[in-house]
Amino acid sequence: MGCQLAVCLSENIYNNDLKLRFGEVVLVAPDPKARPVERDHEETASGITSAFDEAKLLWGDNSQMFKRFLDALVKMASLADHVRIVLCRTDGVAVYTNNADHIVRHLKGIENVGIIFAQDGEIVNSHGVIIDLTAPAGRYDVHDRLWKSIKIFDSFVPND
Repeated sequence: MGCQLAVCLSENIYNNDLKLRFGEVVLVAPDPKARPVERDHEETASGITSAFDEAKLLWGDNSQMFKRFLDALVKMASLADHVRIVLCRTDGVAVYTNNADHIVRHLKGIENVGIIFAQDGEIVNSHGVIIDLTAPAGRYDVHDRLWKSIKIFDSFVPND
């Protein structure tokens, strides 16, 4: 499930006081859509509804839609035992600067949230998640390779 949909679903559960809880939530390369990125422009130019436009439909067409996403992430964390968020600073889709970096700042200090920074070309072991990005990239951006590179284990350590 896309991160935007998962976060929106958890916000609806929270707002409607449905008394549901999540054990573990793992978000792989979530993109808060603070700004459109190159892939959004490519999709629009190809006549495809871009992920940025889809997010506007989900959160409302305003300059603060990414803030609504971030606030909903906090609600998700309150419903979960553990939230693990995998980011990569070289991600060409969930671009870090002035985009995914908002996630890190917004969730800082929330004990049950683990931010994991994947490194392209390396193996990372953090918060019970192993990410192996040592395979050659080929023509694929790290964003598209993250899914296959992740192994999730039961042990969550908040500040490892």
